[in-house]
Amino acid sequence: IKVIKKAGNDTFSKSNNDALKFAQYSNILLLNNDVVITENSRVLSALKVLYLNPSIGAIGWQLFYDRELKYPQHEGISYLWDSGHSFFRPVNIAGCLSDHKDGQIRSYPAVTAAMALFRKQDLLEIGGFDEAYNYGFEDVDLCISINTLLGKKAVVVDGFSAIHAENRSQVKNSRLEVRRRRRSNLNHFRDKFGFQLRRKNREYALAGGNPFNLKKTKIGLVVTESFDGATAGDYFTALELSIALQRHLSCDIEFFPQRGPGAQKPVDCNAIDVLIVMIDRFDLSKLRNRTAHTFVVAWMRNWFDRWPTWEYFADYDFYFTSSEYAQEYLAGEYGITSRVLRIATNYERFYSHCRHSERDIDICFVGSKWNVPRDVESVFPALIEYNSKVYGSGWDAGKEFPGLFQGPLEYIRVPAIYARSKIVIDDAVTSTNKWCSVNSRVYDALAAGCMVISNGRGGAAELDELGVPKLQLPCFNTPEELRILLQKYLSDDALRIAECHRLQDIIRKFHSYSSRAREFCDVLQQDIVRTYRIAIKVPAPDEHVKHQWGDYHFAESLRQVLKEKGHQARIDLLPDWYGPESRGDDLVIVLRGLSEYKPRPGQINLMWNISHPDKITDEEYARYDTVCVASSSYARRLSDRLSDTRVIELLQCSDPRRFYPDRQDGVPKHDILFVGNSRKVYRDAVRFSIEAGFPIAVYGGMWDKFIPQEHIKGENIKNVELRKYYSNAAIVLNDHWGSMRENGFISNRLFDAAACGSTIITDYVAGLDEIFGNRVISHDGTLLGFKEAVSAAQAMQPDNENETYKAERHTFSVRAEVLLSELERHAEIRMKGWAE
Repeated sequence: IKVIKKAGNDTFSKSNNDALKFAQYSNILLLNNDVVITENSRVLSALKVLYLNPSIGAIGWQLFYDRELKYPQHEGISYLWDSGHSFFRPVNIAGCLSDHKDGQIRSYPAVTAAMALFRKQDLLEIGGFDEAYNYGFEDVDLCISINTLLGKKAVVVDGFSAIHAENRSQVKNSRLEVRRRRRSNLNHFRDKFGFQLRRKNREYALAGGNPFNLKKTKIGLVVTESFDGATAGDYFTALELSIALQRHLSCDIEFFPQRGPGAQKPVDCNAIDVLIVMIDRFDLSKLRNRTAHTFVVAWMRNWFDRWPTWEYFADYDFYFTSSEYAQEYLAGEYGITSRVLRIATNYERFYSHCRHSERDIDICFVGSKWNVPRDVESVFPALIEYNSKVYGSGWDAGKEFPGLFQGPLEYIRVPAIYARSKIVIDDAVTSTNKWCSVNSRVYDALAAGCMVISNGRGGAAELDELGVPKLQLPCFNTPEELRILLQKYLSDDALRIAECHRLQDIIRKFHSYSSRAREFCDVLQQDIVRTYRIAIKVPAPDEHVKHQWGDYHFAESLRQVLKEKGHQARIDLLPDWYGPESRGDDLVIVLRGLSEYKPRPGQINLMWNISHPDKITDEEYARYDTVCVASSSYARRLSDRLSDTRVIELLQCSDPRRFYPDRQDGVPKHDILFVGNSRKVYRDAVRFSIEAGFPIAVYGGMWDKFIPQEHIKGENIKNVELRKYYSNAAIVLNDHWGSMRENGFISNRLFDAAACGSTIITDYVAGLDEIFGNRVISHDGTLLGFKEAVSAAQAMQPDNENETYKAERHTFSVRAEVLLSELERHAEIRMKGWAE
């Protein structure tokens, strides 16, 4: 026994690293002073396991609080989401094993170093313990290093146990000292591995059997209502999907109804992994505890033109539609990338009733009338020729169709009614029919063995185009077409029954909620794995003035293209830069103007320096993984100065969906136009125009004390309307901050106005001619030079054939590809070794 005397108590990491230098043997057993070895510890057997398994790098023991082994403390280490600190916290697994088999080797992300066995060479290769820890997380860090650097795993062997009187030593420390130490350990671990653990949890989010998360997956569903007498269709769809998801994932389910019994407003996301929102009017801003741990999904089954009108629509992480037609509409009109997840049926529920039922109802329709005419009403005369039944609320029985209306029908009774019906009429309402969305009535009735005749030709056509057997559903447009189909299928039982069996089999194989649950999990899991969570930091001070900030509109366009490319993207205004939601971001893009951001090590941090380079020190630049500079010349100079920081050129750009030639009669046509706030200074572009006597029109704030009122045409032009003013103006003016002009930073206004086909006058910045050609005329910063530029602009004739400005090279989509390439570059470095 060799005793190493130290002057004082070092950290666990430092002491073990010091001891490692003196160790003479090839294997190392770490053993806390509060561990009791018993006959069940079987250390020699553990040595044999280590010797026979070169893929094992660490062996931990099952630890108990008591000698009788009734109170387990440690069977391995996994992670749980800590909402208070926004990271996946390492936690002991204890008492979870139900299939204990003596000698079975179980793999875990980590094991406790209270009692653990290693090869000395492995510990030396990884550099031992990280000494930044002070009694906390150092053993988890060690196991991560063994896995990521050496490709070896941590295991616990069933039946190898010891007793651990945990935390007895800490009574010597004050509570404040313990609290500070734990906070320091937490921050260091989170900064070091937060990114990687978020990515690994995404990898297993909906795959089942997540080794990086001790908790079962929990899925929440936001529905209109959720109780036995519910009538809202979204609830029944959500109910059936939830049953299938529970079977597929063994997950937990929670409903969040927005009205009726148990209504929950707002929704707490704290324990939710995936939140599926079924109703368009649900306000996402009311979500509580929304972090990177929760993926918020919109499943749009109808009202596809209404969903995007809500301000919070852009805040969903993922989008599903119930038809390809709706998917194409959202992509074309709003640039939304979505996946198709069609409605389906609980096959077992509807099939189970039809096996022993007599079909004594010729024709059935189940659906309510909510003060709006329905197409099915036009075919009621055709229905009364047979034994027909209409179920639902809102129908006026009257005398015209005696015996037709049966009143409301609870969902639980629908399968039994379908089991008695030969034909079910499908009346797809406008909110679904025009979008080619097939509703649950079709799938349910087919599963129950009914023939379905539908007015939804578009939806039926989409189902026939799938890569599965075609349904070839009979459809009608007029009452006469319906009469022909009713005669066909009610006059020939053999034909109808044969066709029903064919359709029923297709529904069973391809259109059950069991199939949809697999589709949902597979598709969403693929998206989750390849998706990054991105925050764009904008220095606008609050919600009330954000629309007055060009940086905010810049960020809006960037967010849109990032979402189109399949990523989660969010804009953080200045007060939210360090909010709780920001802890879970993978990438932070800082639009650096006047405000400084403090990067967090647990994220990939990119600065896009678009203005005010004089306000940024080299020390600040060096905190970022990559610095993107909106100036060719300054990017080169900065790269020479920052030898350890990656610097790339990334000019500003324009959004082609917002800025393009759009000359309209209803918009003022100005000879000379300037759009911008005074910034509390008399800006040169405006001053030169006034002094020269030009008829300048100014839109912006804080100009009253600088220029005559006759030149002020408004305080603000909405960004979505700005192209019309640029397009209609004979000349658009621009100027730069002095530091931008001197360092080659080209204003975003030039890209926007040039995209509108405008003739632009600006002070000279290096690189203008190469980018804009004859689209931009520059001056030397004097009144005379400005007058000459105006004369040249007035004399210039539009010449599109000789136009050198290529707007398609300077879009947010092009710039986003560069940013994402940098993200992938740094992510690959951080995830090296974690993929195995």
